[in-house]
Amino acid sequence: MSAFGLSRVMALFHAVDELLEDGPPIAIRIGGGAAMMLHNPSRLTEDVDVFDRVLPPELREAAIRVARSEGIPDSWLNNEVAHFGQDPGPAQLPGRD
Repeated sequence: MSAFGLSRVMALFHAVDELLEDGPPIAIRIGGGAAMMLHNPSRLTEDVDVFDRVLPPELREAAIRVARSEGIPDSWLNNEVAHFGQDPGPAQLPGRD
């Protein structure tokens, strides 16, 4: 599997967003290497880990369409990590109640 940098991951998400532009917004919680890239943009990752146990079907389908058009694995966006341990719950921003 190839590794992606932050700009590549953002481009993949923009392509997914274009496919989903007529639908309602979809929020996901990412973790792993993709989340760490936000703190260290020089970091690479092989996929984008999503903590949500269920990905909306339209999101999964759009991600697969983007993968196939870009020649990358269909699993570039996956929720395999969600099945290990507890759900981390909603994201909490520092200083928020």
